[in-house]
Amino acid sequence: MRLLFILTVVTLLANPFAFYGQINEQKANAQEIDAFHRSESCATSTCHGGTNRNAPAWTHSFSTHRSIDPHATSGLLLLDGDSRRIVARLAPSAKDSEVAFHNVLRERCISCHATVSPKECEPSGQIPAEILGRGVTCASCHGEANGWVDQHYLRSWSTRPNREKTGFRETARLLDRAQTCVRCHVGSRTDDGLIRDVNHDLIAAGHPALRFDMLVYHRNLPKHWDREKRSERELAESAVRVRKVGRAVSFAAAAALSSERAADHLQRPRSVPWPELADYDCFACHQSLTMASYQLPSSDLIRSPLHISDGLPVWNAWHSISQLDFRDSSVYLKDLSPHRSDPRRFLVAGRKVAEHFSNLATRTAAEPSSPSAALGEIVDLLKGRPPVDWHEAAIAYLQLEAACEDLSNRSNPIVNIDQSEQTLRELLQLLRFDAHVAPPNASRARSPYKFDAGLFRRKVLDLFNTSPVTP
Repeated sequence: MRLLFILTVVTLLANPFAFYGQINEQKANAQEIDAFHRSESCATSTCHGGTNRNAPAWTHSFSTHRSIDPHATSGLLLLDGDSRRIVARLAPSAKDSEVAFHNVLRERCISCHATVSPKECEPSGQIPAEILGRGVTCASCHGEANGWVDQHYLRSWSTRPNREKTGFRETARLLDRAQTCVRCHVGSRTDDGLIRDVNHDLIAAGHPALRFDMLVYHRNLPKHWDREKRSERELAESAVRVRKVGRAVSFAAAAALSSERAADHLQRPRSVPWPELADYDCFACHQSLTMASYQLPSSDLIRSPLHISDGLPVWNAWHSISQLDFRDSSVYLKDLSPHRSDPRRFLVAGRKVAEHFSNLATRTAAEPSSPSAALGEIVDLLKGRPPVDWHEAAIAYLQLEAACEDLSNRSNPIVNIDQSEQTLRELLQLLRFDAHVAPPNASRARSPYKFDAGLFRRKVLDLFNTSPVTP
């Protein structure tokens, strides 16, 4: 012990600045981490941790989040059997080593599944239980609280300009809320200094592909805010508007992510794969090729004999359908194809598309929505042809569902509510993935192998007593 003390003193005297540099670095790291972990201060019963459901929503918003919001338990999901199998496929050494397992979680998972700082995403061994136990906390959506926690309860806070400069993240407007969600539910490699990226490696290992829809996710989120506020009433008055804004924001985020992937690959070609296949329609490649079921794709691209996809790997198919038709542009298809793809082209194209759809989202959020026009777009599309693939049918269904909901809320709806609800249920069954497929066909569980484009078309047109247009 005496020898250890002497060695410590000698080391300190030899290089005192290094010693104090380490102390300052540790303090800085602790402050950086603490900035993300201050939700405990929200939890007192005099702030947001109350339990009286009849009191104003803000008084029990933390309690609501912790008790019934799936974000609160998202960190614990990383310890279940499915997560362990996914991690073991990514890194076989993680199967027998807890340190290796937690290092993969740090590098690939906790940036979305928990509220963390960039420092905590570095491979440094077992993740503290409190981080996983907290899951996604207040700071992930509302911003790290160091700069505003002592101000947000003041009367002047609600009218203070430029609140985002304090680190506070605005969520009252639909546009702000959607932009907050897509950081994880679509992905980003730069926001907050974190890498949030469900790439093809992760999907191939078993993580579900990300097909975010703002309206569906927002409906499913337990409400821990005042639904009677003007901003909330405006948000709830039009499902069509929420969906249109959400889709534009999502496409902007997906395009930006593609650009960031390309930039990172150019800097680190060995560690960032290219082309990134998560940018494309999964079913263009993942199809049954058995002689009994395989048919050559028709040269007429409006037909889909393979039902799920026409075999064309369209860039960001989930987001681009009905917003940017790549099938009509041979230049786009060539530049954004995974075949001999040039990351430098993606870097530029992704930024341009992201900027365009970010501006479109801003304009759409400020415009009145028209459910009748949204309905007309779908009917006109399907009168001319069946959906080209599962993605187009799924997006058509979502638009149809939002339009019918808005129209049914009118005093004199132009749709038969009971009939439209029945048709929507039938369409959903056509599109749904079957989670209970027995071996040897279990691989079908992650694809809508029962999808029939012609039947989908007929059911929609029958709902509106419309016939297909014969060429």
